[in-house]
Amino acid sequence: YTNKTSATFAQTETDRITDIRLVSGSGTEYAGKVRVISGEIVSLSTAYVYLYFEIPKDLENDPKDLVVFFTADGDPYRVVVFDSEGNNMLLPSSNTSAVMIAKGEKVEGNDRSSFTIEKIFYAEKISEKHGNVTRTFGGSNNKYYLVLMLDFTNLHKEALDESNTSRVENITLTYRDTYIYDGDCRTLSGDIAPLDHAKLYIYYEVPTLMESDLDPLIASFTIDGTTYLVDCRE
Repeated sequence: YTNKTSATFAQTETDRITDIRLVSGSGTEYAGKVRVISGEIVSLSTAYVYLYFEIPKDLENDPKDLVVFFTADGDPYRVVVFDSEGNNMLLPSSNTSAVMIAKGEKVEGNDRSSFTIEKIFYAEKISEKHGNVTRTFGGSNNKYYLVLMLDFTNLHKEALDESNTSRVENITLTYRDTYIYDGDCRTLSGDIAPLDHAKLYIYYEVPTLMESDLDPLIASFTIDGTTYLVDCRE
């Protein structure tokens, strides 16, 4: 929230954001509150403003038709959080058929591949040992990467290329719900032959400050036609 007025935006109980409510699919309404954790927002400054609601825990397990309403500086807003099918409409993807996955979860994408995200880490380079040989990517020009290491099984009749494969595409990273970083993928073991498995690295060049905070960070990529989303803060 950027405060463009001469008046300070109060930390709590501000009259700048009012009529805060969450409406569920059953029609139940939950009154909300507003708070600025970092303190007052002075004129022409920017900070995170949180709208929050006390809700029953079972609402999390069936979050259909969840809509937030509020009025900010006199203008009414309506935000669909979950649609009627339970799809999260706030994720950084216009593809509502995207699949949310987590580290350690085995993903049976389709008849062309399956994979598990084994690690999510930050590094200046990616290294992998094969016998007495260590293959490395990166480690120069002061670059820093967020890396998703996948144990990837190739079920397709053709090999998956070592790099620049068309089977892994639309690789993006969304930081703080605002900043978008393009990513890439490669293996360090060469092509992945049919019915074989190897480490597949999806990586993004990022600023080092990204590692030290807890702001939202969502990785997105498409493998063999299916788009996946990964919460990198979990």
